[in-house]
Amino acid sequence: MDHKKKHTSCDCEGCVCSVLRKLSKKDCLFDDSEEQFFTLVKKNGLKVANLRFIELDPKTCCAKFKSFTGQTIQVWDCRKLAGIIKQNVPPIPPPPPPIECECSGTITAGQSGTPETFANNRVDFLVPSDTRRNVNGRINICPSCSIDQSVFQFRVPPSGGSMFGFNFEANTFTSAICSMENTILTVCGVGTATQMGANGLDGVFTYEVILTAGGEGTIKITLYDENNLVVFETAPFRPSVGGGKSVAIVECP
Repeated sequence: MDHKKKHTSCDCEGCVCSVLRKLSKKDCLFDDSEEQFFTLVKKNGLKVANLRFIELDPKTCCAKFKSFTGQTIQVWDCRKLAGIIKQNVPPIPPPPPPIECECSGTITAGQSGTPETFANNRVDFLVPSDTRRNVNGRINICPSCSIDQSVFQFRVPPSGGSMFGFNFEANTFTSAICSMENTILTVCGVGTATQMGANGLDGVFTYEVILTAGGEGTIKITLYDENNLVVFETAPFRPSVGGGKSVAIVECP
């Protein structure tokens, strides 16, 4: 009997530990936990969102969580967490009604001969603190003046001490608006980020990408969470480091 009582749920103390013990027992407050997402709050105030709870080991206080896409498992000491937030992550919405394109926008490659792509750009971005890293991807909006074949993808490879990295792919395009006599194309929608490395975005986010023509042109990318807070934002950057590429915006007939 003493051996059985050596480790009990009470050995793992802490407010977050208590919540996870209830969740482990399928407490009525946490029905359908497989589909429930949580945000973990670290003691320094930083938040890690879009995690699915798997299990808690009351002997070690190690709590396992699955990332949004299910590709990685994270292990946290529940005693070292300041809080846990039950959240509602919006599902990817169905495609909206067809968008009427006033112009098309893409990245053209003069020297490489590979349109739609930008690569190896050393870009300033916020996540939420200042950093400078490579961002690469491809953009082709309203090809043949139709939204159907539009593509927006980019990636931030993990690097340095933070190891912050992720892939992002647009799932839905909700608007494509031309302005300033068709020199600026602003595209909005919803997409999915997949974490790369030890840290990075993982979940569903809304996005805004702004293409600006003139000279080599620029690209600016912003991602927002479900509370419309910025979670990733680049400064406007040129589509290539070595030259030969440019942003092209063409008026639709």
